[in-house]
Amino acid sequence: MTDPTNLAVRKNVLDMSADEKQRFVEAVTRLKHQTTTGTALSDYDAFPATHMAVFGSLTTGPQAGVDGAHGGPAFLPWHREFLRRFELALQQFDASVTLPYWDWSDPASTNAVLANDFLGLTGFLAKADQMFPDSGFDVPTNATGIFGQGLDNSRGAMLTRNSNLTGASLESSLRGSFPSVAARVSDLLNKTQYNGSGQFREVLERNLHNPVHGWVGGHMVTAASPNDPIFFLHHCNVDRLWAEWQTQNHGGRDFYNTPSPQKVGVGHGIDDKIWPWDGGASGTNATLEALLPSYPVTDLVTPSDELNCTSTGFIYNKIVVRSEHFPKAHLRMDGRGVTVPVGPGAGTVNCQAYVGAWEKFHLVPLGGGTYAVRSVQFPQARLRMDGRGVTVPVGPGAGTVNCQASVGAWEKFHLIRQGDGSFAIRSVQFPKARLRMDGQGVTEPVGAGAGVVNCQASVAAWERFHLLPTA
Repeated sequence: MTDPTNLAVRKNVLDMSADEKQRFVEAVTRLKHQTTTGTALSDYDAFPATHMAVFGSLTTGPQAGVDGAHGGPAFLPWHREFLRRFELALQQFDASVTLPYWDWSDPASTNAVLANDFLGLTGFLAKADQMFPDSGFDVPTNATGIFGQGLDNSRGAMLTRNSNLTGASLESSLRGSFPSVAARVSDLLNKTQYNGSGQFREVLERNLHNPVHGWVGGHMVTAASPNDPIFFLHHCNVDRLWAEWQTQNHGGRDFYNTPSPQKVGVGHGIDDKIWPWDGGASGTNATLEALLPSYPVTDLVTPSDELNCTSTGFIYNKIVVRSEHFPKAHLRMDGRGVTVPVGPGAGTVNCQAYVGAWEKFHLVPLGGGTYAVRSVQFPQARLRMDGRGVTVPVGPGAGTVNCQASVGAWEKFHLIRQGDGSFAIRSVQFPKARLRMDGQGVTEPVGAGAGVVNCQASVAAWERFHLLPTA
């Protein structure tokens, strides 16, 4: 499922252009109207059907009676896989489409999701001035099978939500005893363990994830909640928070339970096969089974497969670039004065031993598996690489890396995944030139940064980087 040279870059809804919103909506609508030969539901409807079945409707096999996606450690891995498969389904119509995330800690992001130019407010599917008019996002009037169990006729034939949904009302609903939702999220990210009472997974699922479903209301409070496309934006943000927490020295198997926990059952252990990607080991009742997509017995997924989002094929667009060889060294960009393009580039690119605004970047997909790296602090400044003469490896590296106020060939890069999960950052214009970081001595923060960033004609330890999601 994963192309090592082409990561899906997931954006905050606030960062989406009008064209990107339209493309997303068109892909979702086409999925709603496409039915794979031999299946009972549209390809979109297969997702809420699957979600409902895992919600406690499994009747046979090792996961019988177990909710394999909620209330336990597999909550985050299961939904990461579920979202990725939905994203890939959309990309069959438009390869540029990725899942956006709805950062519900920011009222502006909430308002953008619910605006008329995107998903709209309650009753949005019946309004011609909003993005899904006449799209077919309806509950079948003969609500039987999965829909008869998961959606009740009192909710109406069209998808519904609560009334008076605004960013301000969600802020008030979610913050609890904290001064803001952002403060509550900050507290979440400071949790030290993945599972257990009051720890990361439980707090994220119970205190942030669950209330958002309830706040949206309508079909979002049913087991078939993916009937509402807002489900995917909500869970994309849940996944983003997990990805960010993982980068704070909480990655890998050490931050997940090892055996199948007795309290929640098979499917939640790190090496358990999770339904429905378990080779057919577990199943549901005949009525539901007839509605579900079939998966090859070789399509197997365990929580351990989901512990790194880049391994799964995607990344969030706001990142930190950290050296593999010098783990305290992060890419730093001083883009002061970089406002118009100049031939030799400008600004300074070096290293820093902490992450502040100058060490954060937007990863910008440019098509064809190429990317630009744009500063968050200096939004006109992009990473630039002059790799002229970089043809054979030399000890101290060569070439020049600085900034540019436009995107041309010298500001385009390929991300080449390495066997250890890190990436090499290779120039498009100079295909032998890779980004190189000499972080010797970069152990304490210094105002002007330190170290050396230039180019190298090979990939070794100094040319490997981790691309880490950040707030």
